[in-house]
Amino acid sequence: MRNSTKIILFNILIILTIILIYLLFFPKKSYTEKLLEKNPEAEEVFNSNINSMKIAAINYFENNETEKVTLDELIKKELLFDLKDSNNNSCKKESYAEKHNDKITIDLKCEDKEDKIEFNIENNIENKKRKKLFCLYEYTKETNKEYTDWSDWSEWTKDEKEKNDLTNVETKTETIEKGTKTVYNTKTISIDANKYVSLACPNGYQEEDSRCKKKQELNTINASIKYTCPNGYTKSGTKCYKGNNYIDATKSYYCPQDGKGTEYKLSNDKCKIYNVIYYDTSIVEYKYYCDSSYYLDGTKCNKQIEYEEEVKDYEEVTYYRYQTRNKIDKKNDIIWSSKDNKDLLNKSYNMTREISCEF
Repeated sequence: MRNSTKIILFNILIILTIILIYLLFFPKKSYTEKLLEKNPEAEEVFNSNINSMKIAAINYFENNETEKVTLDELIKKELLFDLKDSNNNSCKKESYAEKHNDKITIDLKCEDKEDKIEFNIENNIENKKRKKLFCLYEYTKETNKEYTDWSDWSEWTKDEKEKNDLTNVETKTETIEKGTKTVYNTKTISIDANKYVSLACPNGYQEEDSRCKKKQELNTINASIKYTCPNGYTKSGTKCYKGNNYIDATKSYYCPQDGKGTEYKLSNDKCKIYNVIYYDTSIVEYKYYCDSSYYLDGTKCNKQIEYEEEVKDYEEVTYYRYQTRNKIDKKNDIIWSSKDNKDLLNKSYNMTREISCEF
């Protein structure tokens, strides 16, 4: 009788222990029921993910002194696989697990759902004995997707990226100041032009000696001849004598100048005779001129000069950011869940492997 009582008490103790462990490490019924109000499939996948993260967090905090770890760090340390939501999108890498004394908080954020749970954990695990409490199973189904989903956008960088099937690239261009530079410019210097008085002579008249004059050719006569000798010689006829020596005198031609309305012009040995007429009612006007280094522009003399100038120097910089994805060799949609998930099996998913989940 006593042995039977002991056996009954022992069995009751085991049942209470299992119930206590379940309450410690699994979401409460009220929490689960609340989640299932919306999308049962999404809630099931989310619960599976949050339990997976719970297991990984316990393993992490057991071997590390830090009090917080992100989902990204857990994946990189190979304590956890890449968590996917019900739409096969990766959960946010900034999701985290945080430890305070004997409590662990899991804050998991996915595209279709996000939530935070808190549970207790004993600091000392006797002799590090581990009991299998919950395991996850991989379910796969063939899909028509050729690629995985795009990753989050990277930070902007100057490193050039080329767009292809596995890399999506966005660019932006900004103008930035990079210093100063010397440039060469030109500018116009302008000064007043020089001015002088000019006669406005009628057609056929030309200005000469501040008078308007017109010449008409009359006829031509033979020019007069004269002979000249160098200094020290005496002219005699067409000869120049100096003592008993002589040379030919220099022969030249000249025209008469009477200044009485007639003008002569020597041409070889002839004199052209012109009748000169003056126009005495000439109109006076001003004319302008510039030095050779300037050009005349109205009443101004201008010239272009070149000068140096320090100005700000700018350049256009192109920045790149990118997303990556992978080609799917085996086109499988993967969901992690509990064993014998009938809903997934009914949707043509196959259970392919079990993840280790002892602690």
